[in-house]
Amino acid sequence: MTTVYTCQDLRRKALVEEMVTLNGIDYIEVGDPSQTSLHVFFLNPLPGQIGGVPAAPVLGVDNIRISGGIRIAYIDVVGVVSNGKVLTVHVKEPGDFSEYTLSIVVGEFDGNPPDGFDPVLSSARFSFKSLCETDFDCVSDVRCTDDTGGVPKLNYLAKDYQSFRQLMLNRLSISLPDWNDRNPADPYVALVESLAYKADQLSYFQDAVGTEAYLNTARSRVSLRRHARLMDYFVDEGCNARSFAYVQVAENSDLDMSVLPTSTPFIAAGQGGDVQVSTEEVQRLIQSGNIVFESMHDVELRSAHNRLSFYTWSDSQCYLPKGAVFATLLKNPDMELRIGDFLVLKQVLSPVTGIAADVNPELVHVVRLTGVEEMVDPLDDSEVVNISWHDQDALPYDLVISAEILDKEGMLESTETAVVFGNIVAVDHGYSMRDIALDIVEDELRYRPLFLHQNISYAAAYDSECSVQSVLTQDEGVLPILSLDDGEVNWQAQRDLLSSDRFAPDFVVETEGNGDVYLRFGDGEFGQMPQVGVQFKAFCRIGNGIRGNIGRGVLSKISYDVEGVEGVTNFIPAQGGRNAESKRQIRQRVSEAYKTQKRAVTPEDYEAVLTARDDVQGANARIQWTGSWHTAFITVDRVGGLSVQDDTDFKNDILGLLRTYRLAGYDLELRDPSYVPVDLALHICAKDNVFASDVKRQVYRVFHDYFTADNFTFGAPLYSSRIYALVMGIDGVASVEIKRFKRWGKEANQELENGVIETGAQEIIRLENNPSFPENGQIKIDIGGGL
Repeated sequence: MTTVYTCQDLRRKALVEEMVTLNGIDYIEVGDPSQTSLHVFFLNPLPGQIGGVPAAPVLGVDNIRISGGIRIAYIDVVGVVSNGKVLTVHVKEPGDFSEYTLSIVVGEFDGNPPDGFDPVLSSARFSFKSLCETDFDCVSDVRCTDDTGGVPKLNYLAKDYQSFRQLMLNRLSISLPDWNDRNPADPYVALVESLAYKADQLSYFQDAVGTEAYLNTARSRVSLRRHARLMDYFVDEGCNARSFAYVQVAENSDLDMSVLPTSTPFIAAGQGGDVQVSTEEVQRLIQSGNIVFESMHDVELRSAHNRLSFYTWSDSQCYLPKGAVFATLLKNPDMELRIGDFLVLKQVLSPVTGIAADVNPELVHVVRLTGVEEMVDPLDDSEVVNISWHDQDALPYDLVISAEILDKEGMLESTETAVVFGNIVAVDHGYSMRDIALDIVEDELRYRPLFLHQNISYAAAYDSECSVQSVLTQDEGVLPILSLDDGEVNWQAQRDLLSSDRFAPDFVVETEGNGDVYLRFGDGEFGQMPQVGVQFKAFCRIGNGIRGNIGRGVLSKISYDVEGVEGVTNFIPAQGGRNAESKRQIRQRVSEAYKTQKRAVTPEDYEAVLTARDDVQGANARIQWTGSWHTAFITVDRVGGLSVQDDTDFKNDILGLLRTYRLAGYDLELRDPSYVPVDLALHICAKDNVFASDVKRQVYRVFHDYFTADNFTFGAPLYSSRIYALVMGIDGVASVEIKRFKRWGKEANQELENGVIETGAQEIIRLENNPSFPENGQIKIDIGGGL
């Protein structure tokens, strides 16, 4: 630092020079005419020199900072050399004619002087042009004045409390020269400080008008949220996590065959202790930082549903194949499954070793029942239940139900390796709080209360009929779980009030960057205004973001006053929790989202909208004038080759999506693809050391895997070279020749000679090789050789 005083008798340099513990700059000389070398003379020897003060560390490039300048403001130091009391500093380029300051600092990111250097003499002013010829004396004319008269200069750049206070005190010293009392209790001082406080507030709001008016300069997250909405971008406020909890019910207990209500708390509190805890204990666990989930629906609990067995119809060594959407269970006494119930299909023993610890923990699958049918096995009069679930929840792997495992005596024994767990309830992150009193409405236009709690839960509405995947996925319709009651009407939170009429009891939750939550109400045109004198009571849930993405087996306690819970757990990890967008993310994403086209103008636009979906493999669109209006004819290739016309829910979903993109006056029509059945005949020569039947079976299996619905899409041709490659890649095939290669039911059109079956823009290759439906493609194989 440099002293703020101007003095004629400079004594400090002499005092520092006499000390053996401090060092400082004496003066600076420009070393050569190139002005890229500076000689800095110190009062004592430099570190690293004989008798250096301090002894260490040696000054380096990072310890030298040159600031100042007008035209050339940044001077880079490229080297330093210490020699006794002189430090030679080499710079990259000379400065301009203005004054510079050379400072000795701790490092690049710390501007304080190093230990052992005087804070006043650690910097010195100089000019790079000191060697230039001049007609004036280099010594500045320093004169002190005792003139106290005149009007003080007013600092019109005063922007804060301290500067306003000093400005007014300076003015008073001229206006009232006889007043010299600066006691805080003095009336004049109190008045000055009050005015400075108010001026500071007005100055802040004046600055805020400018900074908050633009997306790139706004400091308030609420301002950024509103700017984003003006650009048709909804800021993501995050979302809570969801999972499924399992409740093990004691047989013949009070809880057995009773209903567990919605909003029952489940707590992640570690193992050990009581499974059922009181409401007071839940509050203590929340204050200790434990994560709380709550049930999303009512569920009837039965001890008979604790553990259910698959029924394999007297067969053994069975597995439930990948893609399965139904199964059969053995009916227990008091077992009563209903449509809409959740079940967990779980591998409990390794089918190889029979040990539970060897089971892959990922082999757990949750399903939601869409069908329940009880029947009796006529073979042994066993009561069974046939269950089915949503196609979206199809089993993603082969689940081994029973296996032959060695027992302790070394004998093979048929062992149940997979079971079904009932008493499953959907839960989501967050705990409920009720009857939270807000400030009384005093000004209906300016009423924007600060909510007392942060981290409000955001979630999509629970659908009691949708699939498990839909329950866990919260991409749309996410709103804050917060409602208000004014004694007559229940007010609901919305994303914005642009769709709310003047009678709608809606409000908006706005969250600042520090987590503070404010509630914004309507103005009487967009949303209803609250009435003066009303005091709202709030209900909300607290818990949001990635903190709720707990692992499997973490939920261990439940808060319910009916005894009978033997255990609680979650078989699958919680998922879907995400944090709210930060201010930096909002700025970045709004700009990018604004560049994203939200309208379908060309056929390619329609295709891009559909192919962005995970359940659509391809799309082909064309726009035609149909006589009265334009119609977009869109052919959709669904994943798995499913039909569009036969699935009403999917069709309505697609139409609802496209209606948000289409232009006004355009109609939409969805179509299924036109399939090209392939008629293929092969002559294969098998090797002498293999069975011809085995080779033929392998060929059929390879073609079955290759000609799946998802391997071909619109316009994709079929090349004969690919057929040759598939067959020759099978062990045991010596040679292959394609005898027939054309469209089924059509005359050959040089496909075999050209080596390709071409397809149109709306056509897809199909070869199912189903003898009952040869029109879907067929393969004829003539095999020779082999055993």
